Amino acid sequence: MKAKIFFLVSAAIITPLLLFAQNIDWLQKGLDTDDPKKQVEFFTKSIENNTSIDLAYYHRGFAKLELQNYSGAIIDLTKAIELDPDATAYAARGFAKIELKDYAGAIADYSNSIKLDPNDAACYANRGVSKEALKDYKSAISDYSRAIELDPKFIAAYQNRASAKSELKDYGGAISDYSMAITLDPDDASFYSERGISKEALEDYPGAISDYSRAIELDPKFAMAYANRGRVKHTTGDYPNALSDYSKAIEIDPKYVPAYINRCGVKHLLQDNPGAISDCSMAIQLDPNDDMAYFNRGAVKNSMEDYAGAISDYSKAIEINPQYVTAYLNRGSIKNSMKDYQGAISDFSKAIELNPKNAFAYVNRGYSKNLAQDYPGAISDYSKSIELDPSYDIAYFNRGCAKSALKNYGESIFDYSKAIELNPKYVAAYSNRGYSKYKTLDYLGAMADCSKSIELDPSNELAYYGRGVVKNAMQDYQGAIVDFSKAIELDPKYADAYLDLSMAYFEQKDYDNAIKITEKAIKNGVNDDGIYNNSGWYYFEKEDYDKAIERFNDCLKIENSKNAADATIGLSIAYFYKNDRSNAKKHLHLAMQIKPILSKGMEGLLELEKEGYLYSEKKKETLKKMFEELK
Repeated sequence: MKAKIFFLVSAAIITPLLLFAQNIDWLQKGLDTDDPKKQVEFFTKSIENNTSIDLAYYHRGFAKLELQNYSGAIIDLTKAIELDPDATAYAARGFAKIELKDYAGAIADYSNSIKLDPNDAACYANRGVSKEALKDYKSAISDYSRAIELDPKFIAAYQNRASAKSELKDYGGAISDYSMAITLDPDDASFYSERGISKEALEDYPGAISDYSRAIELDPKFAMAYANRGRVKHTTGDYPNALSDYSKAIEIDPKYVPAYINRCGVKHLLQDNPGAISDCSMAIQLDPNDDMAYFNRGAVKNSMEDYAGAISDYSKAIEINPQYVTAYLNRGSIKNSMKDYQGAISDFSKAIELNPKNAFAYVNRGYSKNLAQDYPGAISDYSKSIELDPSYDIAYFNRGCAKSALKNYGESIFDYSKAIELNPKYVAAYSNRGYSKYKTLDYLGAMADCSKSIELDPSNELAYYGRGVVKNAMQDYQGAIVDFSKAIELDPKYADAYLDLSMAYFEQKDYDNAIKITEKAIKNGVNDDGIYNNSGWYYFEKEDYDKAIERFNDCLKIENSKNAADATIGLSIAYFYKNDRSNAKKHLHLAMQIKPILSKGMEGLLELEKEGYLYSEKKKETLKKMFEELK
């Protein structure tokens, strides 16, 4: 936004009617010269000869204003006012106080000046400037309006009133005032630029671009107008032309920090991340205390998965601006990516402390708690977010996820339904509600939700997979095969889809195709313990015990394999069928170490089945023999 305009009323040259003879020459000499330094010298000599002469203090005060010695000017003007209260002296002292940022003092002086001369438009305007500096925008507008009443052609008063209206988000009123300023002075480029900002705020992007372009026509070296036009193009997705405008602004003013920061953003969108980092780094070099430059560079590094670098930049932004809520939110999100859930929770908590009404911060903290498996804590945060913003669909969706994790499927269905009500095209909400319905055995409802998700997003492999799971449960194996195959087509490394597709064949005793699917997964680089384990069992059913042993061992090579016990049992049975009793016994005992409950024999095996493991009657009979023979 523009710099504030201050109005200085020139000191009137008042010829004293009667002076002591010894002082007349010094005072007159001061009045006759235009050199403020000489004026101070001459008026000082006048004062030294007779300190009661108010005109000498008065004029020396104005000379000090010209020399930007505002403190000295205030002292002299105060003395002049003591000797002879004068509207112009109050106004001049008010101006000095504005320059020293003593806005309350300036307001008092302009008010006194107005009492003595209620028709001075400049005093109202300057008092408005002081009030605006103190963020008393409504009162400032009142003063600017009075100045305009007194002088309908007071251009700067229109401009300043527009600025105050913008602060109150009365952009239409601001546009009206800037337009009046343009009518009075159609060749001032700054009026077009400032009107463009108001139009931009109202999302009148063509109008904003038109104003910025006119400002550039009037002043081809107007760097800010180029940068502002670039920002509108940036916002509307015209990235190449936005880049061109930012670059032109930088060419005109190589030290224009905001242009570098914004060009960083558009280069990132154009996938020129090295160029983006270079621009933000230049902004930091020019202004090491610009928090936004660090913030934007952190965002680029985050997109490049340079998490340590991104955290460093966000931390620097926070160091510069400890109230930077978005920096805490972004740093917290990165910590989630690095599985530092407690660190993320700390950052989101700080964001909440700074802005307790930030629904987004509660959702993010809830998500961190969800990842840390603190589901009740997550639900509490999501509920707070919903309380703050009842239309926040993501908060309902995430709360549904947390409730689903606690197996509160009925409640999760309610939350997913609310998310869908708020956003009827919420693809993931349909998929997840379908899963919850599946878990409550509402297969038809689950099918309908998965199908809706696919309708909204035909490339959604999760929805195809979910519908395949439901079809499997309904024993529609051919339908399940079609859906699992589509999920794999969309994501060739989708381990669960390969696993369940192979199971659909297995359920039909089509062991050849079951093996074919698991081998395809392995060939495609899916390094999954479930794939290896199931493949081992499929080979077992085909009585290819050597291949079964190979795949069970592949499963056990996976670190922290969830299927270690089942694969070890598979090895034991395979060796048993190969009449290798030594290895059979060895692996059965290893399985018991992994799952001590197996020491109970068949009773323990039944417990494993409750955990989701499947054992055919053939396997059970074999294991029963093994428990009796090898224990």
